Amino acid sequence: MISMGGQESERRRIAELFVSAFGDKLRVCLGSPDRALEFLTPHLALEHVLVARQQGQVVGIAGFHHQGSSLVDVQLSDVIEHYGWIWYLCRGWLLVFLDRQTEPDNLLMDGIAVAAGFRGMGVGSALLEALSAHAKALGKRSVRLDVIDTNPAARRLYEERGFVAVDAQDLWILKWIFGFQHATTMELRCDEQGASAG
Repeated sequence: MISMGGQESERRRIAELFVSAFGDKLRVCLGSPDRALEFLTPHLALEHVLVARQQGQVVGIAGFHHQGSSLVDVQLSDVIEHYGWIWYLCRGWLLVFLDRQTEPDNLLMDGIAVAAGFRGMGVGSALLEALSAHAKALGKRSVRLDVIDTNPAARRLYEERGFVAVDAQDLWILKWIFGFQHATTMELRCDEQGASAG
């Protein structure tokens, strides 16, 4: 079952799923997965996430940006407060390169993650379908997301659900820092049939 918003009692679990999916990408900015988890857990905006549950257990999440906020609601000042100025000057400032601009007619996805034991069972597809329905209810034209070149399985899933590539970014020398070179922006029109197929 998928529902809008996470419960306070689920905050840690949602953070764990997010870090399990994006910890490697964020390691250079936020440190080890354990350290990133400690930092991110209190900074989640639980109203900006779709949650998939099975038997009361959170098994998948899909965050999104809306009205100036997102699932991971972190400011650079939060990084400085938690890690200190030295960490920020050496690493934390790199977060600006991972920030993405929102557009009024798009719902921007802020990460999707499915628990290891539940992958390949349609949870990710169901979350994408629910995200498309939410975007349509908000009057958005499309859902937008970014996928990195080191995650071809995710890109295949998005393409199967009807997403198409509309832009690409190259990190150039920063690829040695973040561990990936290209990020592809993909969009799904809310009136496309791909979101509800299969």
